[in-house]
Amino acid sequence: MLESLGINPVLLIAQAISFGVLYYVLNKFLFSQIRTALDERTAAVNKTLADKSEIEHRLQAFEQEQKAAHKKAAEEVQKMMVEAKDAAAATKAELVAKARDSANAEIVVAQKRIEQEKLNAEVEVSKHAKSLAQSIVQQLLAEKSSDPQWQQEQIKASLETLKQSKS
Repeated sequence: MLESLGINPVLLIAQAISFGVLYYVLNKFLFSQIRTALDERTAAVNKTLADKSEIEHRLQAFEQEQKAAHKKAAEEVQKMMVEAKDAAAATKAELVAKARDSANAEIVVAQKRIEQEKLNAEVEVSKHAKSLAQSIVQQLLAEKSSDPQWQQEQIKASLETLKQSKS
């Protein structure tokens, strides 16, 4: 029946044996090397994937550390800003106090001078007192320009001083 199909049974058996021998030789020598190479390749891919996972984990940890460091730096900057503002306020208060003391000392000197010269040159002393009071008011206003209440008090005090010097 195989002959009616054009198949020679002896050649078929010979081809089957040749195929079996070829398969055995390939399996013994070539396929084992291919399997070993595939196993090594699979292990390398698995290692690469594990390394990738570890790198991603490290990257996330690094990003969290960066965020924490940024937050800490922002808090330190804020703290330094508050300290700088406090130091500036203290310095400002100190300068204002020194300016008041200086102004008060100048006023006392000017009043003594006015009393000594009042009898001889009342008009001349009046001019000097006005000039001195204006410079003091300008200095104080320049230093305390942001405090309206202080400005009003100083203007009233200066006007009273001027009124007293005229009389």
